[in-house]
Amino acid sequence: MNQSFRNVPNRLMRTLKSTSTLLCFLLAWVATSQAQVSTSYTFAGSSGTYTEITGGTQLWGGIFQLDNFDNSVSSAQTIPSFNFNGTAYTEIYVSTNGFITFGSAPTSTNFTPISGNESYAGAISGFGADLENRSGFNSREVRWETIGNEVIIQWKGVRRQNLSENFNFQIRLNTTTNAIVIIYGPRSTRTTRPPSNLKWVCVDRATSCYPT
Repeated sequence: MNQSFRNVPNRLMRTLKSTSTLLCFLLAWVATSQAQVSTSYTFAGSSGTYTEITGGTQLWGGIFQLDNFDNSVSSAQTIPSFNFNGTAYTEIYVSTNGFITFGSAPTSTNFTPISGNESYAGAISGFGADLENRSGFNSREVRWETIGNEVIIQWKGVRRQNLSENFNFQIRLNTTTNAIVIIYGPRSTRTTRPPSNLKWVCVDRATSCYPT
């Protein structure tokens, strides 16, 4: 399935399935005089298997109740050269709120990386909301790792603030093809409706939806 990003429907999510699902798509914001989604990319969706990473650099989290994270932004993380929207970057900034930026760091309370008007050169968003670690004694973390020609940034055991849910996802940057892939892994059943101002990418006639 190939289609322009502008043609992807925006609807509220109806369900969060517990089975692993793969969704490949692009969410990129490029800074200009007015915030807009980059037109240099196309959209494609598919199903597959989520593969967790365990190496690389752990930015936040752990396995204990005290290892909490919320509204944090990493320092510049050095990566292999990746061409984003025509510019080669060797650094990214990672936000606990589900996205990465190029050029400069976002503010820690940025929950709208695509539609916002901050000064970073561009953003790739896997979720883009007020995220925090899941509650209870369990494993939750944000980490990144380079495996082969992919830079993989992973959010594990996160939830929207104060909601009874948990989910996992990754942003994958291919440093050979410069492709961007966002993968969603196991996730719990959602107990409350998402805020009406959130936008969602839906596939399979809106039975599987994911946030933008």
